[in-house]
Amino acid sequence: MTEIAAAYPKSLQNYLGGAGESALQQAYEIGRSALNAGIGLVAIADITMLVCGRCWRTTRPTTSASAS
Repeated sequence: MTEIAAAYPKSLQNYLGGAGESALQQAYEIGRSALNAGIGLVAIADITMLVCGRCWRTTRPTTSASAS
């Protein structure tokens, strides 16, 4: 599961960076690998939520004190 949890964030970053269809294909393959490895859908959803949370924390704009 750690390989999948490690590969997924990079795939999402690629997609958000504009990689388009190739990133979606990569994410599909990661999901298929997870299912084939016996990782359930709930665990995949948990990984997705963790990755999305990390992306949100690292990409959201910060507010500056001078912007008020």
